[in-house]
Amino acid sequence: MDHPAQRILVVDDDPFIRDTVKAMLMCDGYTVKTASSGGEALALFEKGKFDLVITDFAMPEMKGDELATAIKTHAPDQRIVMMTAYAEILPSADNRLADVDFVLGKPFHLNTFLDTVSRIVSDKKRPGESVPGPILYENGGVSVQSPVCPVVVQK
Repeated sequence: MDHPAQRILVVDDDPFIRDTVKAMLMCDGYTVKTASSGGEALALFEKGKFDLVITDFAMPEMKGDELATAIKTHAPDQRIVMMTAYAEILPSADNRLADVDFVLGKPFHLNTFLDTVSRIVSDKKRPGESVPGPILYENGGVSVQSPVCPVVVQK
């Protein structure tokens, strides 16, 4: 697929995950910027518009839910996906995900990830329309090989 006009910001403190997610998205035709921290992500967010922000939850300095809240303060309609190994327990943790639109459990399958991203960026929300979420995906195995991008990333 080709998504040349769709810009995605990926935020993760783990360079392997950040670079892998970036590669998967770029191979699917998205324009991708990356940040290694919440502060770096906010600086990038202030400079440009993104169709989607994908962030990890467990990061030093600023957690993913805190980043989501900071972004939604300035852009309430911004779509935010949180990738986390804690997908099953976070929704019950003091409503920490109020500003997160979708939760994607790690590890995830490549096709599940790309289908989720495609569905979110193609779903244009009308002003004032509520955003569904969070949507919880079950954890699956790791799969980073794709016919679209035949590169296997191994740690």
